[in-house]
Amino acid sequence: MKQLILFCTTLFSCIAATTAAQTKFLPNVEEKQHDFPLYQGIVHVDSLGLTPGQIYDGIKLWVAETYNSAMDVIQLDDRNSGIMIVKGNFTCTYQAIFSKATLRAITSLKFEIKENRFRYTVEVTDVLNEYDKSSMWRTMERNPGNRAVQSAKESIGDHITITINSIIYAMEKYKADTDW
Repeated sequence: MKQLILFCTTLFSCIAATTAAQTKFLPNVEEKQHDFPLYQGIVHVDSLGLTPGQIYDGIKLWVAETYNSAMDVIQLDDRNSGIMIVKGNFTCTYQAIFSKATLRAITSLKFEIKENRFRYTVEVTDVLNEYDKSSMWRTMERNPGNRAVQSAKESIGDHITITINSIIYAMEKYKADTDW
């Protein structure tokens, strides 16, 4: 019995550690603001040796692979100035009052590329309850201390962290694909 309890405790600790590790930024991200509804940071990609044009192409590749149609979500695509604005959304789960619930965050992602880095700005413009498609925005503004609201904001922040990390992985993949 003691061995079973020890095994379960170890298993749950490993799962918790893995989940926590997934929501941490990679070391080359300089976080500027990471608080609902605005998330901003600078990603340094010096180690990849990419030009601003290659960084831009890597982000565009990520957009094309992430969304069904890059043409539908890209609002501004200016390679010369190094600015791309993408309108999108994602779903994530959070702990509501009595159970898990799903929300859809409507976002605007802005990428600004310079030398060996890019700045991302993610603005959450609305949050919808996936069950009835109603907006949760006013509830989130009026009740910032509510546990369900805090859980929803935390889930959104975690998802954005994972998204930025996936963009960095896409850059590494892009670099590897261009060196064939």
